[in-house]
Amino acid sequence: MADPKAPAQPARQQPAAPPGQRPQKQDKPADDVEKAITAADAPVNVPQPGPVSKLYRVISNLAFFILLGLFLGMVGMTALALDFLDLLQWRYRVPEEWRAKWPIAAYYDFVRLHQLPDEQRYQELLQREKQRYDEIIGSGSVDLKRRSESLETSYRELVRSQEEQFRKRQEELRTQQEDLLKERRALDDQKADLATRKESIDLISRQLASEAASLEASMIRFMEDENRLKPVQDIAAAMEPTAMARILDEVSDNSLVFQILKGVTPAQSAAILAAMDPEKVGKIMKISQNPPTLPTGTDKSYLPQSLQNLVATSQANLR
Repeated sequence: MADPKAPAQPARQQPAAPPGQRPQKQDKPADDVEKAITAADAPVNVPQPGPVSKLYRVISNLAFFILLGLFLGMVGMTALALDFLDLLQWRYRVPEEWRAKWPIAAYYDFVRLHQLPDEQRYQELLQREKQRYDEIIGSGSVDLKRRSESLETSYRELVRSQEEQFRKRQEELRTQQEDLLKERRALDDQKADLATRKESIDLISRQLASEAASLEASMIRFMEDENRLKPVQDIAAAMEPTAMARILDEVSDNSLVFQILKGVTPAQSAAILAAMDPEKVGKIMKISQNPPTLPTGTDKSYLPQSLQNLVATSQANLR
């Protein structure tokens, strides 16, 4: 942007016309440029602000004092609120002679009244109202007396309603306490029942472990007996059926004969039975219809590791 106060450049002069010719006229735009430069160099007259009116001063001062008063009032109310809420106590630092003067006396009376319990505060309010009503009644005004009675009745109704609410609340709390006691007794009964069930389940688990150990011991002995008969069964399968039948006729234990015949092929067993005594064959056939059960174990102190793990897991889950 060009400086408006830059010095104006002199206008360039046209060269002189040769003799015998008319001089050339200067261009008009050059004159306009010189006028614009002259106008830009001229000083600008800025109007000076006039004096402030008295009304504006009065309004501004009034607004300032109003805002100042509001600020001081807010500071005072904040100090009273902090002292009333016991966040920043300063009322005990005020001299005794100042506490009896207005408006500090009214604040101390307000704090003393609202720091009382609810019942005492209601009683104090009732007492004050009663004193005020007595003064009004003593003045001889019938209208004020009627008004005082109406207000006293309203306060009595208020106190009565508060007492009814208090009694109702007490009744609700008593009912809740009874319900809690019932629930507690029910929980105690459930705990006792669970303890009894746990004892019975522990007993059953121990019995089951003992029976399982006995069954496993019997199974082990039964398998040992089966292994002992295996060589005899192999010999019976290799012999002639007639010779084996004569040998088995001499064996008095029919159960042993049945166990031996179980180890040979069905065709070999049929041939051996055909050559045996018919009466003995009938006894063996009866044994085949009612096979012998596993022998009852006598040693119950042995408990397999798998059953021990099962019992420990069940007891841990019950606890």
